[in-house]
Amino acid sequence: MKKLSVIIGIIFQSTVFANMAQPYWEGTLGSSPFINQFVQITHENLHITIDKDFKYAHFEVTYEIVSDKDGVKIPLLFYASDYATNFVVTVDGLPVKVTQASSDFLIPEGTIFDDFAYLFAAPNANHRSTTAMSRDQSSGFQIRLDDMLYFKTNITKGKHIIHVTYNASRWIDGTDWVNRYNFRYALSPAKFWKNFGSLDVTIDARKSNLPLQTNLGNPNQGSLATIAKWHFTEIPTNVILINYSPKISALATLLTTLTPLGLALILGGFLMVIHTILVVRYRKNNPTKKWSLAVLIGSLIVPMIFVFTWISSYGFIDYIIGTEASKIHGYSSVIIIGFFPFITLLYLVVFWIIDKRIKKTRQTH
Repeated sequence: MKKLSVIIGIIFQSTVFANMAQPYWEGTLGSSPFINQFVQITHENLHITIDKDFKYAHFEVTYEIVSDKDGVKIPLLFYASDYATNFVVTVDGLPVKVTQASSDFLIPEGTIFDDFAYLFAAPNANHRSTTAMSRDQSSGFQIRLDDMLYFKTNITKGKHIIHVTYNASRWIDGTDWVNRYNFRYALSPAKFWKNFGSLDVTIDARKSNLPLQTNLGNPNQGSLATIAKWHFTEIPTNVILINYSPKISALATLLTTLTPLGLALILGGFLMVIHTILVVRYRKNNPTKKWSLAVLIGSLIVPMIFVFTWISSYGFIDYIIGTEASKIHGYSSVIIIGFFPFITLLYLVVFWIIDKRIKKTRQTH
């Protein structure tokens, strides 16, 4: 009995609090950098190491650049959204200080960001456009100064190696019954480079031992179960995604397929059959009474059980799914409770008609 009380408490608690939660948690959106107009990136090497629990990933990115002149103060501008820890940049093996972009970034003319004015230039117009920075699934960005990082360094004309490392946190999508996770790296800025040389991507998943997926297609070498490698001479996608969807039990799969409404309808149908039998028996014993007590009582109890089952099934299914349940169901409980008076009224009318026909049939016989 105590165990049953705990389960019921979990059901109600998860249902109530899930209705108020957000369905999406943003993680780190690392990206290829935006380039100073006097710099070219000839090659980008991206190495991603996934941790055991798919909570964090270590990113190591190497850029081979060519500077067209001496003394370029800000060769690269980074977008790093909510990186977990340790955003470190080295130029030719020497560490450089990384600085958060100031408000000057939004007004590049006459500032240190003047060489990045192309990001805001709208074709055939005199006003700025944020097209290069708009953020959605296809393009990857929006302007948020807190996420813009850059470094100052006087580099000489010619080739240089820039190395960037950071730890990224995962993204969590809770819009379905089971949380889905991914890591992201945007290649969108490469569209604005003078040229796209080549890109090598390596994903090391040996620690995770999880069934991963990616939108990069089949690797040129290895597999996502261990180490996978790709080589590209053009941009393969705007945002690289490394996805993980946890597996759930067969029972949990069945319950999510049936849905809470389906479970409530199954139980409600069974109760309706029992209620019909009781109404027939009551009318048999009370053929002349105007109102059927069985109809009135049943028309209150059955809709109540139906609504209770509908609401509590959300928490029950989450409980069966386990720790990977998203527990995000909007304001389902409030909406369902709002339906209760209408369900009760409709149910009462239906059984009043059923009872009336039973009564008429008995009177004719």
